[in-house]
Amino acid sequence: MRGAVSFRDDFNGDKLDLNNWFVQVTAAGEWHTEFQVYTNDQRNLYVKNGHLYIKPTLTADSGHYSAKDLYSGILDVKNSWGVCTDAGFRGCLRDAKDGLLPPILSARIDSKPTLKYGQVTVRAQIPRGDWIWPAIWMMPRKNNYGLWPRSGEIDFMEAACNEHAVWNNGQKVGIQRVQSTLHFGPDLEHDHPVPNWKYKATGDWHGFHDYKLDWSPDHIILYVDGDVVTRMDIPDGSTVWDHYNLKGNNPWTHGTKIAPFDHEFYMILNVAVGGIYSMFGDYDTQYAYPKPWHNTDKDPLKNFWEARHNWLPTWHGDDVAMIVDYVEFRHM
Repeated sequence: MRGAVSFRDDFNGDKLDLNNWFVQVTAAGEWHTEFQVYTNDQRNLYVKNGHLYIKPTLTADSGHYSAKDLYSGILDVKNSWGVCTDAGFRGCLRDAKDGLLPPILSARIDSKPTLKYGQVTVRAQIPRGDWIWPAIWMMPRKNNYGLWPRSGEIDFMEAACNEHAVWNNGQKVGIQRVQSTLHFGPDLEHDHPVPNWKYKATGDWHGFHDYKLDWSPDHIILYVDGDVVTRMDIPDGSTVWDHYNLKGNNPWTHGTKIAPFDHEFYMILNVAVGGIYSMFGDYDTQYAYPKPWHNTDKDPLKNFWEARHNWLPTWHGDDVAMIVDYVEFRHM
């Protein structure tokens, strides 16, 4: 049964409604050392014709930093964009003497409304372009069970947006595939992901599709266009801990059977680029040309940037943007 709508944004205005969304402005690439700065610049985040656009651009085209600055400058996020929302992982200040400055600008927004149990639908078009990594996901408003992954993570959609990315077994794993994942576990070293994938037999996922969550005290189901991609069903008398035979110290002993997925979560929409140990494998995947960086490189951002003659020709206008038609929350 569908519940009442508790939040919906159709992006029908001429700008993002900041009553609904918090804009992250930071260079924090977090665990994956991604290659972008998230900004509030209207070239990276804007509303047009009833759609939200989250679009990566080149730092060297921003007017704040030149191509030379990437090698010898200092990235001051607050000075450039008026605010820095996350200082972690050198998120507010970078010095090129420690490695190339992030060569890409993009955007991330977090919903102010939250949800605990119900349905969420996001109708969106993913980008097309090499090394672009869009995501639609949810994180806990409060880490009631501790830091990641103890309090959970719900990933509706992630994709590697290269047109040519093929596993060694012949499976296409670029823009022909979208991934949904649940993350949980007792500590950082013991994340227990529950992933699955939806493949296109012909064509790709660059078009509008419905990414949906159905969430109850008994189950979590993630859909694409009505087809189940990933699901978790916890039977009566069991718990997430027991169902997945987890080991170590159980952080959810005072939670419900579906803990850690039993508290308020918020929505995140973002477009990242590159990163280490991310969507782009080093040796198990064949690309249209050699991957410009490896996970163990001393300066992967530099190697990525200096191969732009390969990847930049695959970035065409608004095709590189994630375009969102609407976001809707329904309570149970």
